[in-house]
Formats: sequence, structure tokens, C-alpha cells
Amino acid sequence: SSPHWIQKLVILFALGAVISVINENGVESGFARGLSVLPNYVYWSILVIFITNIKYSLNLDEISENITNGLIISIVFYHLAPYIPKVPGFINSFSPNSFAFLCICFTAPALTSLIQKKSTLRAVLFFVMVLFTLLIESRRAGFVLVLISGMLSINFISFNLRKLMRGSLVLIFLFSVLQINIVGNIILSASPRVHEFLYESENLQGEDRSLLTRRLMVEKSLLIYNDHPLTGVGLNNFSNFDVGFQGDFEGGHYVVNKAGMNDKSAHNSYASILGEGGLLMFIPFIMLILYNLYHFIRYFNERTAMINAYYWAFISACIHMYFVSAILNVYTWFLIGIVTAHSIRSKII
Repeated sequence: SSPHWIQKLVILFALGAVISVINENGVESGFARGLSVLPNYVYWSILVIFITNIKYSLNLDEISENITNGLIISIVFYHLAPYIPKVPGFINSFSPNSFAFLCICFTAPALTSLIQKKSTLRAVLFFVMVLFTLLIESRRAGFVLVLISGMLSINFISFNLRKLMRGSLVLIFLFSVLQINIVGNIILSASPRVHEFLYESENLQGEDRSLLTRRLMVEKSLLIYNDHPLTGVGLNNFSNFDVGFQGDFEGGHYVVNKAGMNDKSAHNSYASILGEGGLLMFIPFIMLILYNLYHFIRYFNERTAMINAYYWAFISACIHMYFVSAILNVYTWFLIGIVTAHSIRSKII
């Protein structure tokens, strides 16, 4: 059969990556830098097409069970890694950001799998273990996104008044628990950054240096887009291209004149794609995300809790990609492949 039109978008994304490498707009060593990561973009595109081609053969229960076991092993390994001798050629540790993104992508389906295959108690213990790890590692966005996606995946299974009321009550309960002084003090002791994110968010926009740096990188992406709208500056060249920052936003004066800001990564997957690949990559990628979001909402009640858990994780990953350059990550593309396969299986729009 002929490819589904959404698969053609994935092919266009890969072609956009190739063109951006070839047309790197004169960036020093730009072609070599782009060529070094191009195989990843081609591989990820092939991965999505492969998963969508076997959409009717996917055993999601078995996949989810293996993901659960892998996530549990990863959590244990993450805690033990500092005490394990390093072995050349093997993964010796996760960075905190990589670990947080792993949890964002797969905690929701793992929770659903544990409830269906094991017990609610095991699911709760697993959930607490994930959240506690993210808390002590000060993964602010990761903690919040895993908490919300996990709760939604196990409480908001279908869209009806009863489930909506139950989900609302759970969120109200969580909000009430967070208002208890002893809970706030425990969070403050475990992670001041997460405490500030939850309780003092009004201070973040204008003073948090991490968020301000991310905002500056969005500005850099838009400045690159103004000069090179179609192809960007080439893959892997964001930090190798200089722009004249303006910093015209609240708190911008804290970061706009700091040395080395042009040498930083995009800190934002969407900014990275737009700046490095231009519209030829950005438009297919955004259309792929919007296609899956549409099908998630349109056919929510027609899917199983397990399938929707992957969509909840997908939405969390899409949100988190605004705060990290997670596009260079196989977790992202595997998750995109899974949800796209089930979107295609729904009625064709």
C-alpha cells in the first residue's frame, strides 16, 4: 500500500535535515558538524516509519511491560552509578536531564502496565520512587510533568462527567496536600529548586537564570530564522553561529551581556529545529505533533487506557522539549512512532 500522508511528512523532515547540512550557510566547519549528526536524524525518521508500518502488529502490553522493567532497572542504576566502576564502551551513567526525560517519556505507560499486570500497590510504590528521585535531583519540570501525566493516565481514562469529576478531585487533593506546611518543608529540604518552582513561581520569570538563558536561546533561534528561514544554519551548528542578542524581555539584562551565550546549546528542541533546520524541518515536525494531538483528543474515548497513557507521556514530552534540546534522543522518536502508529489506526481525517 502507498505510504500514509503523515509518513510522507516524516520523509520530508529527513530530507529537510539533509538539505540543511548541505546548505549550512557558510558556518565554519558547519558541513562536518552537520554530517556528524545527520545519520541520527535519518535513523529516527526510519524508526517512526518502521513503527507506523507495523502498527497492526504492535503488542503494546508486552512493549509496556518491557519498558516498565527497563525503567525500574534504569532508576536503580541511576542511584548506584556513582559507586560502580566505570567500564569502557558501556553506559556508565545518566545525566540528570537525560534521566528526567526518560521518566517523562515512559512513567505513564509503566504505571498503567503495573496496575493492569501487577497491582495498584506496586504502581504506587514505583510512582513514589520515580518522583522521589526527580525531587532529590531537583528536576523541576520533570517532577511536575511526571506527576501530572502519571495521575492523568491512571485517573482520567475516558472523557465523561464521572471521570472528569474524579480527576478534578484528585488534582484538588494534590493541591491541598502541597499547601500543608510540613509537605512544603519536606520539598524545600529535598530540593529548593523544585520548592521554588511549586511555591514561588512568580520569581522565576524575571530572576531564574536557567529559564532566562532558555528564553535568550529562543530569541537566538528567531534571529537565525529571520536571516535563514528555509534551511537554518545546518544541523549541530546552533552553538557555532553568532547573533547579536537584544534581550528585550523581563530579566533579559541578567543574561544578554554574559560571555559565551552564543556558544550554548538551544536548550529548546523547537528552537533547535527552527534555527538549525529552518522551515523545511520545523513545519513537518510541528505538523506531526499537531496530527497526534488532534487524534488524541478526537478518539480519546475509543482507545484503551494503555494507549492513552502513551499519549499523555507524548504530551508531557512535547512540553518538556520546550525546555531541553531533547530532539537528539531516541526516546522521543520511539514515543512519536508509537503514538503516530495509533493515530493512523484511528479514522483517517
